[in-house]
Amino acid sequence: MVVRVVWLVISVVAVGYAVSSAGDPVSGVSLGCAKIGEYGADTAVRCDDSIAQVFGAWRLVLLGALLSGPPLLAAFSRRRSVWWLAVVALVVVGLTGLAMWTTIWILLLVALPLAGVGSVAVMVDTAVRVSRPERS
Repeated sequence: MVVRVVWLVISVVAVGYAVSSAGDPVSGVSLGCAKIGEYGADTAVRCDDSIAQVFGAWRLVLLGALLSGPPLLAAFSRRRSVWWLAVVALVVVGLTGLAMWTTIWILLLVALPLAGVGSVAVMVDTAVRVSRPERS
């Protein structure tokens, strides 16, 4: 039961992260802004514009879905295998963010610590179940 609550909290944190990222400046996710102070050939975009203004809401919705989907599925499952699949999915999402570090998808890197929290929760639950004597 506790593990399912942890997964639900992870999912809520992921959605909160996606929502809070909407107001961040695009300079945090654009290599052009970081290196030369310009977004690129599009002169209408300034580096201090928000991520939501530059990329639109759909990418932030996708970010939230990618980060919160696996933990949400794990929260409603009682199977330990589904919990571990959620950890693997979050690691894959996080590594995708690492591979795409010059774009908005660098924000997916937050999936790695979320996967860490989820894996610790599953390991603790496994240890508690193993150490608990069976009822006859």
